[in-house]
Amino acid sequence: MAKKMKKPKQHTGKQQEEQFSFDKEIVIGVTKKADTKKMQETKKKNKKQSKKKKKQKPIKGKMEKKVLSQQEQETNRKKRKKAVFLIKYGSLATLLLILIVSAMFSPLFNIKTIQVEGNNKITEKEILSLAQVQIDQNIFKLSKYKIKKQIKENAYIDDVTITRKLPSNLIIKVEEREPAYLLEYAGSYLYVDKQGYFLEITQEKLELPILQEALTPTTEFNVRKSLM
Repeated sequence: MAKKMKKPKQHTGKQQEEQFSFDKEIVIGVTKKADTKKMQETKKKNKKQSKKKKKQKPIKGKMEKKVLSQQEQETNRKKRKKAVFLIKYGSLATLLLILIVSAMFSPLFNIKTIQVEGNNKITEKEILSLAQVQIDQNIFKLSKYKIKKQIKENAYIDDVTITRKLPSNLIIKVEEREPAYLLEYAGSYLYVDKQGYFLEITQEKLELPILQEALTPTTEFNVRKSLM
């Protein structure tokens, strides 16, 4: 006997609803089609933005490198210039110092001649005595200020100029005061220049105007001993 074929069971509506759906259910490792599209779009956007950033970064980096390189070149140039300046003038100063020290101890610059100029009233011997300069003394070891001060102790000396004529000649040039007036003083005459300096007391009467009615008492005249 032939077997009867069983009819397939028909699923009811509830059973269809209970069937598995990818759209409604969440399965780990499985993504929806709509989500995959969104992810693909976001990836594309991220790629475009990253490309733009990559394009922009090298330009900024290059500009910064250029600015830094220019600044470094400028600083290096200034450093080189400063170093050259220091080396140049430092070597010159060192050379000059060596020359001065060697000159101060070299017999080549010892005084051989002393020349006196501009003197009329005061003798050369007296000027040299006041200057206290000796032959064979080193010309660089002299103090011009000290020599001027010593020579100007004489009332007739108005100004003094000291010149070193290398290697071994010293020139002393003086400017003398000249008597312009006479003042009677204890039976003698006191010579006075135009600026009012008392120069000398002497018995010799020069053909000069005589000052009358002097306000300063004769006892207060301060005439240097070298002229008495």
